[in-house]
Amino acid sequence: MRFSRSPIGNAGDRPGRPRAYDTDLTDEEWQCIRPLLPVAAWLEGRGGRPEGYCHRVMLDAVFLACS
Repeated sequence: MRFSRSPIGNAGDRPGRPRAYDTDLTDEEWQCIRPLLPVAAWLEGRGGRPEGYCHRVMLDAVFLACS
């Protein structure tokens, strides 16, 4: 199985990221939430496989579904 390089881990937290929906996190909101999320094990050398989706993208989807 191959993984895409672009949305792995927190790759979606680049500044100026366009918001697709009104419920998407702003850069300021993301900067507050990001430190509270766990770091993937594979990034710390503890094994495991890369995540398939960026944390920010997943939270944006949850906020859209809840709105």
